Amino acid sequence: MTDRNEPENHEPDYDLDPWAEHMPPPEEAQHAEADAAGAAEVDGEPELSTFEELAATVASHGGTLEAIIAYLQTTPGGPWTWNLLDEEPATKLWAELHGWVEWLDHRYLRNLSRSRYPFSARWYRHPVAVELLTALMVSHRATYHRGAHKPSSALVDWHERCLFPTLDRINQLGLFEDDDSRKGTSWQGPRPAELTNTDPEDFTAFLEQDLGSRSKKQQ
Repeated sequence: MTDRNEPENHEPDYDLDPWAEHMPPPEEAQHAEADAAGAAEVDGEPELSTFEELAATVASHGGTLEAIIAYLQTTPGGPWTWNLLDEEPATKLWAELHGWVEWLDHRYLRNLSRSRYPFSARWYRHPVAVELLTALMVSHRATYHRGAHKPSSALVDWHERCLFPTLDRINQLGLFEDDDSRKGTSWQGPRPAELTNTDPEDFTAFLEQDLGSRSKKQQ
């Protein structure tokens, strides 16, 4: 028989509590908190170790990092800033741009109206054309990069916001109005008319002159 003066047990009956399956008993909850605290301490060790390893890696490459920082400080503007390029990077950029413009010619220019989109075989001799075409090439590289696997409107944007506006600007500015190399008829059928016939000898002569002037600036 139970003594009426004995305090009643107020511990919840987990068999009757509708939330019992979601709430562990007090003793188990205390153990769970202790386990979580211990896990936090253990989890903290790899983070600290990773940080130390990262710091050691950075320190081991100190010379390389200093060289990169020095390069960025002494070579502002990136690899497409013509007026700041020395002979070696300018040579690489000329080769890249020349090849890209040849691709642009075969893919687009020869299949467009010459009266609407005039172009010159000696485009590289016009500073404004060089800057505009460099910007167009860089935007094309950024749009059609290897990492772009998801469908998007980026390709359409390049045509509508970069390619044709640039060609329209070249026409509006009249960059090639006095160039005999652009004279001819527009495309009359499926066989494309050659709009640009780059003279390799002329381009080589121009390149030697341009790179020679950059070499003198370095001396």
